[in-house]
Amino acid sequence: MNRAYDLLLRARHQSNFNKKHQWNRRTIGRRTMDHTLIGKHPIASSIFRSVVYVTITAGVLQSILYATQHIDPELFFAENGIMEWFQLAFLISSAALLKLASIQMQELRQGFHMLALLPITASVRELDHILDVYVFDGAWQILVSTLILYSFTFAWRNYQALRQQILYIFSFPQTGLLVSGFITVMVFSRLLGQQLFWQSVLQDDYLRLVGRVVEEGCELFGYLLLLFGCIEFVIFAVSSHTNRNSQTQKIVKKGSITN
Repeated sequence: MNRAYDLLLRARHQSNFNKKHQWNRRTIGRRTMDHTLIGKHPIASSIFRSVVYVTITAGVLQSILYATQHIDPELFFAENGIMEWFQLAFLISSAALLKLASIQMQELRQGFHMLALLPITASVRELDHILDVYVFDGAWQILVSTLILYSFTFAWRNYQALRQQILYIFSFPQTGLLVSGFITVMVFSRLLGQQLFWQSVLQDDYLRLVGRVVEEGCELFGYLLLLFGCIEFVIFAVSSHTNRNSQTQKIVKKGSITN
């Protein structure tokens, strides 16, 4: 009897996608609507999460304000200074959360694993000065090149699954936070932090530190957005995993009662 239940559950699971990992979008889409962080009170849940994220952001900025009152700003915002350690902590946390999501959602495992490589690579880049000084000059370039090579190899070996999983992940609303964080870090912070821009604006009152503070501050906010997006994905993955277990138990229980 247990073997029969096993086959029933396996058939139910495999009905959502074929050997090429073709997604049954209607089924997974319904799960997204029903079980992604909304519970029985979707509005209250959304408001609660928004309040939590606003509180975290305000707390981080207030911590920086307090620190700059007691630490020389030149040191705080220096290359590999305290500010960059904040950023590194957010990047490592984001990578760990994406890896956790890949464990919780096996059907999207390769996609989340690939996404986790992005904050890992950015973390190595943030440690460039330390690696150059305490390991050897050019160490961070070698590590980043290795990660990029691994990413291409992983993508090539899992092309079919990755292609569909990444496309599907990008259909989730949580991806908006990841994309917003990426744009903030890679585009907005770089452009707004240009020294030439601040020289034109401040003219005789120009200080090089101003551009540095703006750029690092924008990067920090971008990494926060990235972290929040990863948190949303983990909650979604855990919620989906719990749901599947609950449905499985109901099927087994119903079969036991019937027999």
